[in-house]
Amino acid sequence: MLDIEEKYKSVMIIGSSSGIGKELCNIYYQKGFNIFATHNKKELTSSISSKCQKILNVDLSNQKGIYQLLDFAEESKPSNIIYLPGYIDGKDLYENSLQSMHSSFNINLFAYQLLIARTCGYMKSIGYGRYLSISSIGSKYGGSLNGFNYTISKKALEFFPKEYKNLAEYNIFFNNIICGITDTSILNDKKKEVLKTRIEKVPVKRMAKPIELALNCFRLCSYENTFQTLSNTTIAGGE
Repeated sequence: MLDIEEKYKSVMIIGSSSGIGKELCNIYYQKGFNIFATHNKKELTSSISSKCQKILNVDLSNQKGIYQLLDFAEESKPSNIIYLPGYIDGKDLYENSLQSMHSSFNINLFAYQLLIARTCGYMKSIGYGRYLSISSIGSKYGGSLNGFNYTISKKALEFFPKEYKNLAEYNIFFNNIICGITDTSILNDKKKEVLKTRIEKVPVKRMAKPIELALNCFRLCSYENTFQTLSNTTIAGGE
Protein backbone atom coordinates (compact mmCIF):
# COMPACT_ATOMS: atom_id res chain seq x y z
CA MET A 1 0.00 0.00 0.00
CA LEU A 2 2.04 2.94 -1.25
CA ASP A 3 -0.55 5.71 -1.51
CA ILE A 4 -2.15 5.86 1.92
CA GLU A 5 -5.71 7.16 1.90
CA GLU A 6 -6.59 9.81 4.49
CA LYS A 7 -9.34 7.62 5.94
CA TYR A 8 -6.63 5.28 7.24
CA LYS A 9 -4.64 8.07 8.92
CA SER A 10 -6.52 8.82 12.10
CA VAL A 11 -5.80 7.34 15.51
CA MET A 12 -7.34 7.47 18.96
CA ILE A 13 -4.89 6.95 21.81
CA ILE A 14 -6.65 6.21 25.10
CA GLY A 15 -4.21 6.94 27.91
CA SER A 16 -1.99 9.34 25.99
CA SER A 17 -0.40 10.90 29.10
CA SER A 18 1.53 7.68 29.81
CA GLY A 19 5.13 7.23 28.74
CA ILE A 20 4.09 4.96 25.89
CA GLY A 21 1.22 7.26 24.99
CA LYS A 22 3.51 10.25 24.62
CA GLU A 23 5.85 8.34 22.34
CA LEU A 24 2.88 7.17 20.28
CA CYS A 25 1.66 10.74 19.82
CA ASN A 26 5.07 11.69 18.47
CA ILE A 27 5.20 8.74 16.07
CA TYR A 28 1.71 9.19 14.66
CA TYR A 29 2.24 12.94 14.32
CA GLN A 30 5.43 12.37 12.34
CA LYS A 31 3.50 9.98 10.08
CA GLY A 32 0.85 12.63 9.37
CA PHE A 33 -2.03 11.14 11.36
CA ASN A 34 -4.93 13.02 12.91
CA ILE A 35 -4.60 12.24 16.62
CA PHE A 36 -7.50 12.05 19.07
CA ALA A 37 -6.21 11.65 22.61
CA THR A 38 -7.62 10.99 26.06
CA HIS A 39 -6.12 11.38 29.51
CA ASN A 40 -7.36 11.40 33.07
CA LYS A 41 -5.64 13.01 36.06
CA LYS A 42 -2.25 13.53 34.48
CA GLU A 43 -2.37 16.53 32.15
CA LEU A 44 -0.82 16.40 28.70
CA THR A 45 2.23 18.53 28.15
CA SER A 46 1.94 21.27 25.53
CA SER A 47 4.42 19.39 23.31
CA ILE A 48 1.92 16.51 23.13
CA SER A 49 -1.39 18.40 23.19
CA SER A 50 -0.24 20.59 20.28
CA LYS A 51 0.01 17.45 18.12
CA CYS A 52 -3.59 16.37 18.82
CA GLN A 53 -6.68 17.21 16.82
CA LYS A 54 -8.97 16.77 19.82
CA ILE A 55 -8.41 15.88 23.49
CA LEU A 56 -10.76 14.39 26.06
CA ASN A 57 -10.15 14.47 29.81
CA VAL A 58 -12.10 11.48 31.10
CA ASP A 59 -12.42 9.15 34.10
CA LEU A 60 -13.19 5.63 32.86
CA SER A 61 -13.87 4.16 36.29
CA ASN A 62 -17.58 4.98 36.05
CA GLN A 63 -20.43 4.76 33.57
CA LYS A 64 -20.48 8.50 32.85
CA GLY A 65 -16.84 8.53 31.80
CA ILE A 66 -17.19 5.45 29.61
CA TYR A 67 -20.10 6.98 27.73
CA GLN A 68 -18.11 10.20 27.28
CA LEU A 69 -15.38 8.11 25.64
CA LEU A 70 -17.89 6.36 23.38
CA ASP A 71 -19.39 9.68 22.26
CA PHE A 72 -15.89 11.07 21.65
CA ALA A 73 -15.04 8.09 19.44
CA GLU A 74 -18.32 8.26 17.55
CA GLU A 75 -17.72 11.93 16.81
CA SER A 76 -14.03 11.50 15.86
CA LYS A 77 -14.37 8.25 13.89
CA PRO A 78 -10.76 7.05 14.27
CA SER A 79 -9.63 4.22 12.01
CA ASN A 80 -6.93 3.08 14.46
CA ILE A 81 -7.51 2.70 18.21
CA ILE A 82 -4.88 2.01 20.86
CA TYR A 83 -6.05 1.24 24.40
CA LEU A 84 -3.38 1.87 27.04
CA PRO A 85 -5.07 2.36 30.45
CA GLY A 86 -3.71 0.25 33.27
CA TYR A 87 -5.28 0.91 36.66
CA ILE A 88 -3.84 -0.75 39.76
CA ASP A 89 -6.00 -0.39 42.88
CA GLY A 90 -3.47 -1.96 45.25
CA LYS A 91 -5.94 -4.60 46.47
CA ASP A 92 -5.14 -8.25 47.03
CA LEU A 93 -7.64 -11.12 47.04
CA TYR A 94 -8.44 -10.79 50.74
CA GLU A 95 -9.07 -7.05 50.98
CA ASN A 96 -10.93 -6.80 47.69
CA SER A 97 -14.35 -5.22 47.24
CA LEU A 98 -17.03 -5.07 44.58
CA GLN A 99 -16.37 -1.35 44.10
CA SER A 100 -12.67 -1.94 43.50
CA MET A 101 -13.43 -4.69 41.03
CA HIS A 102 -15.90 -2.47 39.16
CA SER A 103 -13.40 0.39 38.88
CA SER A 104 -10.55 -1.86 37.74
CA PHE A 105 -12.56 -3.74 35.15
CA ASN A 106 -14.26 -0.56 33.88
CA ILE A 107 -10.90 1.09 33.21
CA ASN A 108 -8.80 -1.88 32.11
CA LEU A 109 -11.35 -3.86 30.11
CA PHE A 110 -15.02 -2.87 29.84
CA ALA A 111 -14.49 0.59 28.35
CA TYR A 112 -12.37 -0.97 25.59
CA GLN A 113 -14.93 -3.63 24.76
CA LEU A 114 -17.74 -1.06 24.55
CA LEU A 115 -15.51 1.18 22.45
CA ILE A 116 -15.06 -1.65 19.95
CA ALA A 117 -18.80 -2.24 19.79
CA ARG A 118 -19.45 1.46 19.14
CA THR A 119 -16.77 1.97 16.44
CA CYS A 120 -16.52 -1.25 14.43
CA GLY A 121 -19.59 -0.37 12.32
CA TYR A 122 -17.90 2.73 10.98
CA MET A 123 -14.75 0.76 10.27
CA LYS A 124 -16.74 -1.83 8.32
CA SER A 125 -18.13 0.95 6.14
CA ILE A 126 -14.64 2.10 5.11
CA GLY A 127 -13.17 -1.41 4.88
CA TYR A 128 -10.41 -0.76 7.38
CA GLY A 129 -9.83 -0.78 11.14
CA ARG A 130 -7.08 -1.53 13.63
CA TYR A 131 -7.46 -2.12 17.37
CA LEU A 132 -4.64 -2.67 19.82
CA SER A 133 -4.60 -3.26 23.58
CA ILE A 134 -1.77 -3.83 26.03
CA SER A 135 -1.76 -6.51 28.72
CA SER A 136 0.89 -7.50 31.25
CA ILE A 137 3.52 -10.23 31.30
CA GLY A 138 2.90 -10.37 35.06
CA SER A 139 -0.19 -12.54 34.62
CA LYS A 140 2.16 -15.30 33.48
CA TYR A 141 3.52 -15.43 37.03
CA GLY A 142 0.28 -14.77 38.92
CA GLY A 143 0.73 -11.00 39.10
CA SER A 144 1.72 -9.04 42.18
CA LEU A 145 0.13 -9.47 45.60
CA ASN A 146 -1.47 -6.03 45.42
CA GLY A 147 -2.66 -6.27 41.83
CA PHE A 148 -5.37 -8.93 41.85
CA ASN A 149 -7.98 -6.95 39.90
CA TYR A 150 -5.38 -5.43 37.59
CA THR A 151 -3.93 -8.81 36.64
CA ILE A 152 -7.26 -10.49 35.91
CA SER A 153 -8.73 -7.57 33.95
CA LYS A 154 -5.56 -7.19 31.88
CA LYS A 155 -5.36 -10.94 31.21
CA ALA A 156 -8.85 -10.79 29.67
CA LEU A 157 -7.49 -8.51 26.90
CA GLU A 158 -5.59 -11.53 25.57
CA PHE A 159 -8.86 -13.28 24.70
CA PHE A 160 -10.20 -12.73 21.18
CA PRO A 161 -13.93 -13.56 20.88
CA LYS A 162 -15.48 -14.92 17.72
CA GLU A 163 -16.93 -11.50 16.89
CA TYR A 164 -13.38 -10.20 16.38
CA LYS A 165 -12.60 -13.11 14.07
CA ASN A 166 -15.68 -12.39 11.97
CA LEU A 167 -14.52 -8.81 11.38
CA ALA A 168 -11.23 -9.86 9.78
CA GLU A 169 -12.84 -10.20 6.35
CA TYR A 170 -13.67 -6.47 6.52
CA ASN A 171 -9.96 -5.67 7.05
CA ILE A 172 -10.56 -4.95 10.73
CA PHE A 173 -7.78 -6.37 12.88
CA PHE A 174 -7.43 -6.91 16.63
CA ASN A 175 -4.12 -7.40 18.37
CA ASN A 176 -2.70 -7.24 21.87
CA ILE A 177 0.81 -6.66 23.16
CA ILE A 178 1.85 -8.56 26.27
CA CYS A 179 4.10 -5.98 27.83
CA GLY A 180 7.08 -6.70 30.05
CA ILE A 181 8.52 -4.35 32.64
CA THR A 182 8.79 -0.91 31.07
CA ASP A 183 10.40 2.29 32.32
CA THR A 184 7.23 4.32 32.90
CA SER A 185 5.65 6.23 35.79
CA ILE A 186 3.65 3.17 36.88
CA LEU A 187 6.90 2.00 38.56
CA ASN A 188 7.48 5.22 40.52
CA ASP A 189 6.27 3.69 43.79
CA LYS A 190 8.46 0.61 43.48
CA LYS A 191 11.52 0.40 45.72
CA LYS A 192 14.91 0.23 44.01
CA GLU A 193 15.63 -3.18 45.52
CA VAL A 194 12.32 -4.57 44.22
CA LEU A 195 12.96 -3.16 40.74
CA LYS A 196 16.48 -4.55 40.68
CA THR A 197 15.21 -8.02 41.55
CA ARG A 198 12.51 -7.75 38.93
CA ILE A 199 14.93 -6.64 36.20
CA GLU A 200 17.24 -9.55 37.01
CA LYS A 201 14.47 -11.89 35.82
CA VAL A 202 14.56 -10.32 32.36
CA PRO A 203 17.04 -12.12 30.06
CA VAL A 204 18.23 -8.85 28.48
CA LYS A 205 18.77 -7.44 32.01
CA ARG A 206 16.97 -4.12 31.56
CA MET A 207 13.53 -2.58 31.34
CA ALA A 208 11.93 -1.79 28.02
CA LYS A 209 11.94 1.83 26.89
CA PRO A 210 8.54 3.40 26.09
CA ILE A 211 9.67 4.09 22.51
CA GLU A 212 10.33 0.37 21.99
CA LEU A 213 6.74 -0.44 22.87
CA ALA A 214 5.42 2.52 20.87
CA LEU A 215 7.17 1.45 17.67
CA ASN A 216 5.64 -2.01 17.93
CA CYS A 217 2.24 -0.47 18.62
CA PHE A 218 2.46 1.55 15.41
CA ARG A 219 3.48 -1.52 13.43
CA LEU A 220 0.40 -3.39 14.61
CA CYS A 221 -2.06 -0.50 14.73
CA SER A 222 -1.63 1.29 11.42
CA TYR A 223 -1.67 0.67 7.67
CA GLU A 224 1.74 -1.00 8.10
CA ASN A 225 -0.10 -4.04 9.46
CA THR A 226 -1.61 -5.71 6.41
CA PHE A 227 -2.21 -9.23 7.74
CA GLN A 228 -1.61 -9.77 11.46
CA THR A 229 -4.74 -10.10 13.58
CA LEU A 230 -6.03 -12.02 16.62
CA SER A 231 -2.52 -12.27 18.02
CA ASN A 232 -0.79 -11.68 21.34
CA THR A 233 2.69 -10.32 20.73
CA THR A 234 5.04 -10.53 23.72
CA ILE A 235 7.55 -7.72 24.12
CA ALA A 236 9.29 -8.53 27.37
CA GLY A 237 13.01 -8.88 26.77
CA GLY A 238 12.81 -12.67 26.60
CA GLU A 239 10.67 -13.37 29.66
